[in-house]
Amino acid sequence: MRIGVDATCWHNKRGYGRHARALLRALTGMDRENRYTLLLDSAECGEPIPEPCETRLLRSSMLESLELFGRKVLPRIREI
Repeated sequence: MRIGVDATCWHNKRGYGRHARALLRALTGMDRENRYTLLLDSAECGEPIPEPCETRLLRSSMLESLELFGRKVLPRIREI
């Protein structure tokens, strides 16, 4: 299965970025059946990407769509 991960926080040194990096490194180290694609918002070379992961750089219009999607859908999910 191909799994896409919103990794726009990947280059943050603390908080969500550090948490996301730790989780994905552990997950990709254990899971060799699935393919992971990290969706990044920056091409800066700060933190290394786990070996088995592919990356895609998002354009700003795509980021706006993700934010809009989150605002509309996530509140409804929380209601369930």
